[in-house]
Amino acid sequence: MNWIEVEILWIEESLRGLGYGTHLLNQIERIAKEKGCTYTKLIPSASKLQHFI
Repeated sequence: MNWIEVEILWIEESLRGLGYGTHLLNQIERIAKEKGCTYTKLIPSASKLQHFI
Protein backbone atom coordinates (compact mmCIF):
# COMPACT_ATOMS: atom_id res chain seq x y z
CA MET A 1 0.00 0.00 0.00
CA ASN A 2 1.05 3.56 -0.58
CA TRP A 3 0.96 5.35 2.76
CA ILE A 4 2.01 8.72 4.07
CA GLU A 5 2.43 8.89 7.84
CA VAL A 6 2.32 12.11 9.81
CA GLU A 7 4.11 11.55 13.10
CA ILE A 8 4.48 15.17 14.21
CA LEU A 9 2.18 18.06 13.45
CA TRP A 10 2.65 20.88 15.92
CA ILE A 11 0.96 24.25 15.92
CA GLU A 12 2.08 27.04 18.27
CA GLU A 13 -0.52 27.29 21.01
CA SER A 14 -1.30 30.93 20.26
CA LEU A 15 -2.09 30.01 16.63
CA ARG A 16 -4.37 27.05 17.36
CA GLY A 17 -7.98 27.30 16.29
CA LEU A 18 -7.14 29.53 13.32
CA GLY A 19 -7.17 26.81 10.68
CA TYR A 20 -3.41 26.32 10.32
CA GLY A 21 -3.56 22.61 11.25
CA THR A 22 -6.38 22.00 8.81
CA HIS A 23 -4.49 23.81 6.08
CA LEU A 24 -1.31 21.81 6.74
CA LEU A 25 -3.17 18.48 6.71
CA ASN A 26 -4.94 19.43 3.49
CA GLN A 27 -1.58 20.24 1.88
CA ILE A 28 -0.07 16.98 3.15
CA GLU A 29 -2.98 15.02 1.65
CA ARG A 30 -2.71 16.91 -1.66
CA ILE A 31 1.02 16.19 -1.93
CA ALA A 32 0.47 12.56 -0.91
CA LYS A 33 -2.08 12.12 -3.72
CA GLU A 34 0.33 13.70 -6.19
CA LYS A 35 2.95 11.15 -5.09
CA GLY A 36 0.51 8.27 -5.56
CA CYS A 37 -0.35 7.65 -1.92
CA THR A 38 -3.79 6.23 -1.28
CA TYR A 39 -3.82 6.40 2.53
CA THR A 40 -2.86 8.95 5.16
CA LYS A 41 -2.07 7.90 8.71
CA LEU A 42 -1.94 10.50 11.48
CA ILE A 43 -0.09 9.10 14.49
CA PRO A 44 -1.25 10.78 17.70
CA SER A 45 1.15 11.52 20.53
CA ALA A 46 0.23 9.46 23.60
CA SER A 47 1.11 12.39 25.87
CA LYS A 48 -1.39 14.62 24.08
CA LEU A 49 -4.28 12.13 23.98
CA GLN A 50 -5.28 12.98 27.55
CA HIS A 51 -6.57 16.35 26.26
CA PHE A 52 -9.11 14.57 24.06
CA ILE A 53 -10.37 11.96 26.54
